[in-house]
Amino acid sequence: MALQPLRVAAEARGSGDFTPLWAGQGAPLAKVRDAAALTRALAGGADRLR
Repeated sequence: MALQPLRVAAEARGSGDFTPLWAGQGAPLAKVRDAAALTRALAGGADRLR
């Protein structure tokens, strides 16, 4: 990766300027909820797929 040396140097200085932060197009669809609610939602979705 061509940016790897820049990333390593920036992160060593405490900078995230070259750190990839991939969120994708779905990031705005994220919902704030606690881990228990997320686990229940994931389990419920998995049950419906059976």
